[in-house]
Amino acid sequence: MKITVVSPVYNECEVLPYLFDALPKVLAKLSDNYEIILVNDGSTDGSDQVIRQRAELDSRIKLVSFSRNFGQQAAITAGLDCASGDIIVVMDCDMQDPPEMLAPMLDKIHEGYDVVSCRRTGRDGESIFKRWSSTAFYQVMRLGIDKRIPAEVGDFRMYTRRAADALCAFREQHRFMRGVVAWLGLKEAILPFHRPARAAGQTKYPVSKLIKLAWTAISSSSPVPLKASSYLGATLGDYVGRVFEESKHRPLYVVSEVCNVDQSPDQPRALWLDATDGTSPIRIEPRVYGPIALPSSPRKVG
Repeated sequence: MKITVVSPVYNECEVLPYLFDALPKVLAKLSDNYEIILVNDGSTDGSDQVIRQRAELDSRIKLVSFSRNFGQQAAITAGLDCASGDIIVVMDCDMQDPPEMLAPMLDKIHEGYDVVSCRRTGRDGESIFKRWSSTAFYQVMRLGIDKRIPAEVGDFRMYTRRAADALCAFREQHRFMRGVVAWLGLKEAILPFHRPARAAGQTKYPVSKLIKLAWTAISSSSPVPLKASSYLGATLGDYVGRVFEESKHRPLYVVSEVCNVDQSPDQPRALWLDATDGTSPIRIEPRVYGPIALPSSPRKVG
């Protein structure tokens, strides 16, 4: 059994040493075959250098570096595209998603679940306003997009291979992975956990980004803005603009450098530049997916 951990990285050079110290130890207890894919989302603080130095010492640590900042959701998508494991974990690199949760999550996978999500029951190191805004965010998501989106569940999830493959089939430009997971309706287990404070550095998800993510989620997943067009003229303009951007079918992300990644994944709407000299692009043309064939019963992993 191979486990893949996918983690977006944006200006996290201070916290990465903590991740490299803790995560491999946990993974080694779960499987002798694992990989850690760190997607550098246009960092400007040298995070890519920190990852590259560690990857040169350990081939199980892989760097996928974007040409610029494409956003957390695109970084998660790129990591899933590259993942080769039977089990795939998406988690933050700031240690607020505790690696110790991976063992009980894996137990749920063995019970037959396709998705195991972690629900935050408490938050250390966050202001009352930040906690309130987060609660409001999930209420809006459930009302405006899909009532199946669980409250206080972020992107900290474990997926079976078939669940990860299903997620990779969604190639829209403006994406909200939590909404996609809810839409798929796969068998999901939810585990509670108390979210610790960041190991180091500052949050990269202030309230302004939370609002932007909420609008991205609504505009990409719900017809509500169109239905309310007579009342939201200015907002509708942005909504139509996003439709226009989607119609151009541009790549979801551009990879300019990799380390310990042998080849670009066979996925649509992804652009990989030759890591050797940066001049020879490897273009993967957009294609339309047919129906996703899912087994009738959850696959056991063992």
